[in-house]
Amino acid sequence: MFLYWPDTFNWSWHLLRPIAASVYGGGEFNECYNTAQRIKANDPESWHTEWLRTADHVRELARRAEEAGHIVTAHDHYLRASNYYRWSEAFLDHADARRLPTYDNCVECFQKAGRWFTPALEQVEVPYEKVGAVKRLLRPPEIELAAEEYGAAARLVLAVHEEREGALREALAELGANPLSR
Repeated sequence: MFLYWPDTFNWSWHLLRPIAASVYGGGEFNECYNTAQRIKANDPESWHTEWLRTADHVRELARRAEEAGHIVTAHDHYLRASNYYRWSEAFLDHADARRLPTYDNCVECFQKAGRWFTPALEQVEVPYEKVGAVKRLLRPPEIELAAEEYGAAARLVLAVHEEREGALREALAELGANPLSR
């Protein structure tokens, strides 16, 4: 395995994840590499600060692109910013007060990118027993299923409970911005 920090396997492994997501639009190699160059190995504060700096920068690029009407570019930037915010939390203590605002920025960027998924990411409330509600919904185009087994037509749906939303963001970063087209 490639070790960016040869004496720090865990940190190198955590860096490889956003780099790997770059293949599908969840990052950009140069942004990840430039961020890594500013990080001091084994320094959680440095990790958080530098990923947050990158996320804020890419989010601003997204905002400008959206303002200029460059929707594809805005979508791509928001998706990457979401992932970078998520990575900035990686080594924060669970009680760190910065976790929640960082998470909120991650979710906000993901939701903004989700407007331009094909089909768009929907927010829905679906009560389910005592577990809570499904919050994010991806619907692929309608597909015809065997009428005798399922009725006229049905939709396959990827629905994610709010507590597992991070898994959806990671899946979309690793599968690409439009996994339903595959």
